[in-house]
Amino acid sequence: DLKLSEELGDKQGIAIALGLIGELLSIVGEFHKAIEYLQKNLMLCESLNYQKGIAKALNTLGDVFFALQAYDRSIHFYDRAIEVTRRIDNKLVLGFSLAEKGTVLAATGNTQDLIPVCREALEIAEALGNPELQFEARMLNARKEGLCGSAEKAETLMLALLRENLSPDKEAAVYFELCQINKEDANYRKAAIRHYDNLYANSPRYIFKERLALLKREG
Repeated sequence: DLKLSEELGDKQGIAIALGLIGELLSIVGEFHKAIEYLQKNLMLCESLNYQKGIAKALNTLGDVFFALQAYDRSIHFYDRAIEVTRRIDNKLVLGFSLAEKGTVLAATGNTQDLIPVCREALEIAEALGNPELQFEARMLNARKEGLCGSAEKAETLMLALLRENLSPDKEAAVYFELCQINKEDANYRKAAIRHYDNLYANSPRYIFKERLALLKREG
């Protein structure tokens, strides 16, 4: 796609292809290569004033820097994405950007900033009724409750998610979070390891490998 777009002189096509390559590299853990493609993608989208592409590039860069545990950089890119999505009034992408920023805030224990971000993400998710965004917002809300000292409520919220028809990767993610909330329940850990073993066997994504390693190390 990139070569074809270059041959055709299709600058928006080039930008989209660069973004896809960067996203795929990030999925398999090639983060520094991903950053190179995503930065080129961002620069081209900005030169074209392609707002949707700018928001996508900024969000993916936020994801990459979060995976690298460069939390300040991650927040920087998510904040820029949130600014763009507010300006173009793309509520769905705004909701995801807020949920992703909230994940970083949760990882750093910043509950003061997390609470309003989580609230807005939930409000947007409920208003739009998008299942993917609803899942992410509800997961974030459960993490927030745990960080605010309500471990029992956080566990209840997670278990409520498990009673729904979740995809294997979402079910694995819920069990992973339950392990962090309730470290005493070995069944959560066993279920999370079983799910991630199956997922990684079918798709060797970086996040699956990393979560498996953490679960087995903590076990």
